[in-house]
Amino acid sequence: MISIKRDVYLFLFGLLFLLVTAYSIMVSQSYYLGLEESAKYEMLYEMRAVEKYYQETGILHNTEGRTFQVFSSLDSMPTHFRKSFDWQAFEPGEIYEHYLVAKDNSNAHYLYASTREAKANGNLLYFVTSYDESLYYQLLESDIPESYTQFNQALLISGALLLAVFVMVRWLIFRLTQPVFRLAKWSSILNTQEPPPQKKLRYQELIGLADTLTQSIERERESIAREETFLKTASHELRTPIATISASNELIERGAEHLSPSQKRATNRINRATSNMNNLITALLWLSQKEQLPIQESKVRLIDVVNELVENNRYLIERKAVEVEIHSHSNDEIQLSLELTQITLTNLVRNAFQHCAEGQINIRVFKDGVLISNPTADQDEESSPSGFGIGLTLVEKICHQQDWSLRFENSNSTYVTELMFGKCR
Repeated sequence: MISIKRDVYLFLFGLLFLLVTAYSIMVSQSYYLGLEESAKYEMLYEMRAVEKYYQETGILHNTEGRTFQVFSSLDSMPTHFRKSFDWQAFEPGEIYEHYLVAKDNSNAHYLYASTREAKANGNLLYFVTSYDESLYYQLLESDIPESYTQFNQALLISGALLLAVFVMVRWLIFRLTQPVFRLAKWSSILNTQEPPPQKKLRYQELIGLADTLTQSIERERESIAREETFLKTASHELRTPIATISASNELIERGAEHLSPSQKRATNRINRATSNMNNLITALLWLSQKEQLPIQESKVRLIDVVNELVENNRYLIERKAVEVEIHSHSNDEIQLSLELTQITLTNLVRNAFQHCAEGQINIRVFKDGVLISNPTADQDEESSPSGFGIGLTLVEKICHQQDWSLRFENSNSTYVTELMFGKCR
């Protein structure tokens, strides 16, 4: 995951590096260009001086053995000078340069050459300047020129500039990111009673964001509190009429010999409805709890629980062309909360019965889990688990609190639900 600080660092230091590099190259190029121009202007000065003397006296200075030399013809010029340049292509007054390396690579010379027509008699003069590279560097080492020192100072200034900008950028990033980190730290705990002080957030945008988060959290908490109050109140209020209906139905069933078949079917429907309502009330109570309810565990044989739940909910498929196959892969007992196990499996079995129009429902029971697969109607193929309603919400909450593994899969017109009573896989 990329952080804001990292991107800011990379961008600013990349820009800084480019600027300092460009500045260093410009300083270096300017220095060496200055040296080269200095040598050329020195040669131009010598050429003008020789030309003036030649016009006044008609003779050339004896320049043999000097760095700067002048010749009246190519034949009088040393061979290495004559062969180093294409003299026929020279433009009068232009200075040409050549780097001449000895055959044994022992030394090298910088050669500058030019031609100029004497105004006195129209003769063409040939000028050559030669610098011995080794002597040049020896001179630099023994007597460092001030320009070279200034060049080094320019590089040091570049380094100091880089360090100064680094410190400033580091301070700027710290100043910009610290309020963001404070806001992020506070938002991770969402303590609306102690919001971060505006002075520490510093920036108006962050202060506004903190206020917006605080208001949103308060509204959400108020909404949750109202829902919890409603669920608790509704759950407790429903228990009394359900108990009354259940007790009254028991009295009616005691005189079962006097009941007609239609009346018996009605009492059975009342029993199933009260049982479903009790499960719903239990679900509402679970959803209204902030903390996990105390749980009493006992030895549970899953195959017995599944058989009982299938029989209790078989009325849901009485008028459907649906068969139920139960496959037991283990008769062992497992330590579980019987109430939570019944609530969870009841919702899953009822969902399979309700969403299956025809075909065969397969329920596989293992020692520590149950797998339910059922064919789905065309209109249900793209349905999601959210279609379970409050039942799934309850199942997911129980599985999360108990650390059970719940998996849904819908493929090839078959819906598969897997519940494993153990650590999430």
